[in-house]
Amino acid sequence: MVETEVCDHSTVSAGDAVQFFECCHRYKRGDKYLTSVSKVIREVWPDKPSWEGVDMAVVENARERGVECDDLFSRWINGTLDNMNGYRQDAVDRFTALTAFWSNEPKPPARAQIILADHSIAGTADLIIGGGEWDAEIWDVKNTSKIEATYSFQVGAYCELYKEQYGVLPKRAGVLHVTQPKGGQARVREVKYSIETIVSEWRLLREYYTMVQRKRLMTR
Repeated sequence: MVETEVCDHSTVSAGDAVQFFECCHRYKRGDKYLTSVSKVIREVWPDKPSWEGVDMAVVENARERGVECDDLFSRWINGTLDNMNGYRQDAVDRFTALTAFWSNEPKPPARAQIILADHSIAGTADLIIGGGEWDAEIWDVKNTSKIEATYSFQVGAYCELYKEQYGVLPKRAGVLHVTQPKGGQARVREVKYSIETIVSEWRLLREYYTMVQRKRLMTR
């Protein structure tokens, strides 16, 4: 979702807590809007190459499937999934693969769809495992045919923002990549990232974004 300036949430405030407005994909703390991780990546990095030459109806269908699968899995992790009525079957198939993958071995407590933020940037991590007495892990769920280069930036941003809030970097991070070959069963694989590498790359990307914004202000 692309951020838009159309919505006005000037009268909405929750003190120091960060709020997310789905209608315009914007974050706000107090009276200040925060820039989303996705906006930083989108403005600095080229468009996703795997979308080139693809029918946008196909892209939208995949996006809707991914949204439903993410919603199912997030509700399941957070203990709020009562039933799967009304969900697409292909989303349910992928969700079932995720829960089977998740249940393969014991894991520390997990939380889904967690907002992470610092003084100017915010984003929502799909999955945070552990923390506190356990080593923390951050994972993003991707229902795509390929792993995009931008995913590591995104997860690196979440790691950096997690450190800002909790004082330490997570010990593990990556992507849970969900795919389903035509006519086949859905499957899940872990794509692990080097914490040091992805945080360093995110910092470079963020610095470049900040420079671009400063140059734009100078030319107005």
